[in-house]
Amino acid sequence: MRLDFRSGLVLAAFSVLVCGITNHASSQNDLLVAAPNKNSVERFDAFTGEYLGSFVTAGAGGLANPGAVAVGPDGNVYVTSSQRVLRYDGSTGDFLDVFASGSGLVAANNLQLFGYHMYVGQFAGGSNGVIKR
Repeated sequence: MRLDFRSGLVLAAFSVLVCGITNHASSQNDLLVAAPNKNSVERFDAFTGEYLGSFVTAGAGGLANPGAVAVGPDGNVYVTSSQRVLRYDGSTGDFLDVFASGSGLVAANNLQLFGYHMYVGQFAGGSNGVIKR
């Protein structure tokens, strides 16, 4: 299969499949899913699909219209929110800080972590096909 990152479809689909299966205390065996309509990150059991409630509550840390979720090697949860990447405690869901922001991030709506590298995809707002590291 050829991966064409000029359309956000492939990266977006990949992000949904691997975005947040975690191995940390309170979220072990959880799937974390960005819920832009609720401005939150929701938790599901990764094996049964059972809904477990909100992991990051609506608007926590300024979360607005989240696009993607990833769990970092540090155990923290990273969420794209417009022009920012927000960081939350991987066990509690508590807001920690704004991990990345600025004019370099426009319509950040995809996020992947590979080792200690973060890749943020931007597929809207005139930045189609841009992936930042």
